Amino acid sequence: DDDDDDDDQCESDDDCAAQGCDQPDYVGCWENKCYEGTYDDRCNGRECGFDLGDGGWCCDGRRDVSCGDFDEECDIETSGDRSSSPSGTTNHGAGKGWCYSSLDDHVGCAASPGDCWAMCLG
Repeated sequence: DDDDDDDDQCESDDDCAAQGCDQPDYVGCWENKCYEGTYDDRCNGRECGFDLGDGGWCCDGRRDVSCGDFDEECDIETSGDRSSSPSGTTNHGAGKGWCYSSLDDHVGCAASPGDCWAMCLG
């Protein structure tokens, strides 16, 4: 039964907003998955689903992405080094809050701040 699917993230648009989806032009639940979008000139005249090559796609003139804090926890052992910061960066400390963006979906899990930075630099 699809209603019992563990991959279901939402039943309503409000569920997505409560999970951190906050782009200004669209936040919605579609087929039990959360999406958000922002109008983007690259999407003018493009069909829904046009791949932008940056993790987003076009729909109704927006750049849409999947969103929400529904990801499985990282199955990684941290190094214990949570206070260092690579040159040119600032580590605000563990437990000081966090910032979610679609970049998180592309970077993945890292054992330390240095490992995370290296993954971002790719």
